[in-house]
Amino acid sequence: MAYEMYAHARLASRAGLRPDQVATLCTGGRPCDLTEEDVLASDVATALIAGGPVPGPLYDTVVETLGQEAFDAIVFITIHYLALGTLLNAHDVPAGKRSSGN
Repeated sequence: MAYEMYAHARLASRAGLRPDQVATLCTGGRPCDLTEEDVLASDVATALIAGGPVPGPLYDTVVETLGQEAFDAIVFITIHYLALGTLLNAHDVPAGKRSSGN
């Protein structure tokens, strides 16, 4: 989990999120001043992580606002990070540690 938060915090900062927004997201919260697009992406990811289907009204809103391709990308990225996070947790990869073989 440590490496996952470390890496994602860096990516979030590069994507334009402020440090306070990144900190709130890392603790499981949602900053109140995200863009509508960011809120929708966060809501889809949160629904996927919780298990079960994405609620119909959320799906409809995301597809209407961002498009089907964007919805699919959010789902794919969420799946990717869930799998990667599981792998990192299995090996308890610490934050910022580099492999000696690289």
